[in-house]
Amino acid sequence: VPWTRARQGAFENSRALWMASLEVDPANAVAAMNAANTLVTSAPDRATELIEQAWSAARYTEHRLRAAGSLRDMAFRDGRAEAATTWAGRACEVADQLDPSKSGARVAQLTAWLRAASIAHSLGQTKAARLRFARAQTIAPEHPVVLAFESQLLFVEARQALVQQVGEQAERLAKGEPGELARSELELDADADMVRRLGELPQTKRALGLLDTALEQAPRDFEVNLAKARWEIARRNFTSGLKYLIKARRANPMRVETYLDECDLYLATGDAAGAERAAQHGMARRLRDPALLLRYGQALTRRGRLKEAQSHLEQALKVPLQILFILFRGHSADTSSTVLTCASIRIP
Repeated sequence: VPWTRARQGAFENSRALWMASLEVDPANAVAAMNAANTLVTSAPDRATELIEQAWSAARYTEHRLRAAGSLRDMAFRDGRAEAATTWAGRACEVADQLDPSKSGARVAQLTAWLRAASIAHSLGQTKAARLRFARAQTIAPEHPVVLAFESQLLFVEARQALVQQVGEQAERLAKGEPGELARSELELDADADMVRRLGELPQTKRALGLLDTALEQAPRDFEVNLAKARWEIARRNFTSGLKYLIKARRANPMRVETYLDECDLYLATGDAAGAERAAQHGMARRLRDPALLLRYGQALTRRGRLKEAQSHLEQALKVPLQILFILFRGHSADTSSTVLTCASIRIP
């Protein structure tokens, strides 16, 4: 009893409870993970240290998977591409070691492989994304998140098909082939023409069908709503796209993609104030992704607040590897223009 009273103050909140447990047993992986969860937003670096401690100390596969998944997601939120890729791979390896007869093993495997595919896709590593997605398909081919991710891969194919179409038409125009000039004169609205072309592609029709099915099965899922938002934005249905971005954020407010996509949406439509607000919302969540800082800097630049913009842009572009990572993460807006903006800013 005296020991309990003496330690009572240490247990007034969960953080103190788990830190006290670690003092007694530093190899307690559960305590390290739970302590880290209380520090993710207030002290993310310390949280990362504790999760790494949990990874090293964990004796059970489930605990190792939880640690690897947390380190994967934290690295991705912070824009640490190499670490995110490494931990995504480790999470997949550990997930495949789960006893398939145990409850939740199949879902854990599917989550690990889909998350790895998603990260590779965000980094522009299309081949790796497809390989990891193929593994996820073998686990649950009709799962709504699997359908949603397939729709995003189809978007890449559709975009490539559009580029090819436009290139072929440009060649015919250059040769002055009959009929091409007259048609080009009618297509004065380039955006409308691209939306029309996109809608006619077989990849688009299949992707939208997959998303309809996925939304019926999982209307509140993060990945499903994010995929739907991106297709809506690509088809210039901006209001609908924003609606699905908001739904995705409600499902998981700690995933940085919704804040990035919302910034890109506002920047693409000329609403710099909206882009600034979206970036601020993400940064208020202590999301440290350099891509978010980059969007914030671009929004400030467009609003004429160059001195504020410069500090954020310089911070975002501090490490060359981050620049490549950021460029791969662009969706709607031309992010490379922000790098040029940063280079051209001169504050007296």
